[in-house]
Amino acid sequence: MFNSGRGSFWLRVLGGVAGLLTSYFVAALVLGLVPVNRGFAEPANGIEIFVFTNGVHAGLAVPLASAGANLAEMFPPPPGNEGREIFVMVGWGDRRVYTATQTWSDLSLPSVALALLGSNDTVVHVEHTARPRASAEFVPVRLGLEAYRRLLVHVRASLLDNGGGQPVLLPGVSHGRRDAFYLGTGRYTVIYTCNEWVRAGLAAAGVKTAAWAPLDWAIFHHLRR
Repeated sequence: MFNSGRGSFWLRVLGGVAGLLTSYFVAALVLGLVPVNRGFAEPANGIEIFVFTNGVHAGLAVPLASAGANLAEMFPPPPGNEGREIFVMVGWGDRRVYTATQTWSDLSLPSVALALLGSNDTVVHVEHTARPRASAEFVPVRLGLEAYRRLLVHVRASLLDNGGGQPVLLPGVSHGRRDAFYLGTGRYTVIYTCNEWVRAGLAAAGVKTAAWAPLDWAIFHHLRR
């Protein structure tokens, strides 16, 4: 009788977890298909950005210098690369997962699970690069000046300020010779993920995007239509 009771308890727990996961993915599907900023139209002349993905994690690629802003002071190019890289690829996420995951083989499922439960320890990853080429992984979007500035406000709000208007570099932490990590703000959760951070930035800029995008597919569903 005791073992039977324990078995039924764990079945109820597993059933509850399965129900929560099902509800989560159904909500992500439904709200991912619902558009916001339906009237968005790219201006004939504007600032070109890219929204990129590695298949799971989305980010924003913006010009290092443009009519909208010069980001070189905030994100200085790596030594020896000055003038070569004219875009920066920017992403936001949980510090433990983001800094430790350079390739898929580095991914730690326990760390991901802990991050999804909620983490205030966030970072912004910045990589200097040449102008991306439009592809399935890099989708270009042209923004007007004010829309672009609203997007940059979103990015800057995600960076911890050192008190002098500059982000706080995480020293000695990178994935290569052209990138850096900066201390972030905001709370990473199962609701507000790295992909939702991108969606929120696009929404703030007035770009047509999903109502909610914890997974990257919803962002690109609207960008590619």
